[in-house]
Amino acid sequence: MPAVHATQLHMSTRGLVLPNGLRIASIDVDLPTPVLQIKPQIYLPEGTVANIDATISAADIEAYLAKKQPGGVTGIEVKAEDGMLTLVGYTKLLVTVQIGAQGKLQFSDGKLNFIPTRAEVGGVKMPDNLVKERLDQVNPIIDLTGYPLEADVRSIEIGGGNVRLVAQLAVTAPIPRLEP
Repeated sequence: MPAVHATQLHMSTRGLVLPNGLRIASIDVDLPTPVLQIKPQIYLPEGTVANIDATISAADIEAYLAKKQPGGVTGIEVKAEDGMLTLVGYTKLLVTVQIGAQGKLQFSDGKLNFIPTRAEVGGVKMPDNLVKERLDQVNPIIDLTGYPLEADVRSIEIGGGNVRLVAQLAVTAPIPRLEP
């Protein structure tokens, strides 16, 4: 089968929008010694490894959550500073109250999730059942479980208004799939 070989392939893009609607501000992809099969169409064969360096801005997470309105939370503001994500918005319980959480991002089982270290509603500690309910509607922020990819996230850095993800992805089946 005809193939294209290279010693390294580097791709860079800005403003990549994932299927769930989350915008990635920038992503750099390095494929060391890639082999691209070109017939019957161009595809990445199983076993291809890619090194990923992606940046997601707090503003893009904010826009994603504003559109998603998890649990009816509106007016969401997101900050990415000093290793923590801070989310603040408004929800209606009996009256409209401010709701907020601060935490980190964790990647496990193919999913990037927000893990709060602190959560408050109306200025007091949020009950655990309400935290879980809201998190179930926020998470996962990124979900790779439906794709033929295995991810090894090397680092997640939060600061300067951005989240930076560094990972290695391995293709577990040809992309695009040639068979059902």
